[in-house]
Amino acid sequence: MQKFQCWAAEHKSVAFVLLSCFLCVVYTGVLFFFHAPWWLIMIVDLFMILATYCYVDNCTLKLLQRNYAILREQCDPYPYLHQVEAVIAKTKSEARVQILTIDLAVALVYMGDYRKVYDILKSINIDKFASTFPIQKVCYYNNLADVCMKLEDFEEAELWYKKSVQLYADIKNSKLKAGFAGTMKSGEISVLYCKKDYDGALELLNSRKPECLLIEVEDALLCARIYIAQGKTELAKQKLQYVIANGNRTCLVSEAQELMKIL
Repeated sequence: MQKFQCWAAEHKSVAFVLLSCFLCVVYTGVLFFFHAPWWLIMIVDLFMILATYCYVDNCTLKLLQRNYAILREQCDPYPYLHQVEAVIAKTKSEARVQILTIDLAVALVYMGDYRKVYDILKSINIDKFASTFPIQKVCYYNNLADVCMKLEDFEEAELWYKKSVQLYADIKNSKLKAGFAGTMKSGEISVLYCKKDYDGALELLNSRKPECLLIEVEDALLCARIYIAQGKTELAKQKLQYVIANGNRTCLVSEAQELMKIL
């Protein structure tokens, strides 16, 4: 099934035609065998065509989700990066390309090219398309704030973080807000760190359970930076060793190794 999804995502038109024709022939044959009226056969065939279109279109989303899960659970950004690039190359909708470009920036940030990520995000006009959901705008500004923090431009980072908080507060869907709460807390922790409120940042870090390995590794690296700032060398080393052992192919490993050299 996974191989077929990959093929269908790469050859949408062919997959749609072949699968819809196959299903229509099968169901038409079955209904004809049971002497179903032609109007019912036509309705079923139309439903099969619509269902096939939705399935084929959803194959791309499934592949993106699967590779994003690899990033989150295995700390490997490369499968997600390659998949996003492949989808962008085949996408004609400008609005869809814009959202995928934000996804591209997410993958690239874990490769350490923060200036490139910043340039990509700043080139986006997030308000250009009416079809862009508020939660996507929250994600955009949160990502922009995050990369500004990594570039140590704390003033701009706080500006974009406040923008994301404002948009997040305006979202009415409580389930949607709950699903994004962890990301907002990460932003809050980073802002506290930038303001050198190390005790406040540590309190928030220790009060939450990371959603996945990637967040756990990121938290460990930030925690190590806080311990270094507080002069707690041994505690910092423990956190850095955890990052090095679990960060896999992310730039978090090389950053931890650089910090380890100065301790």
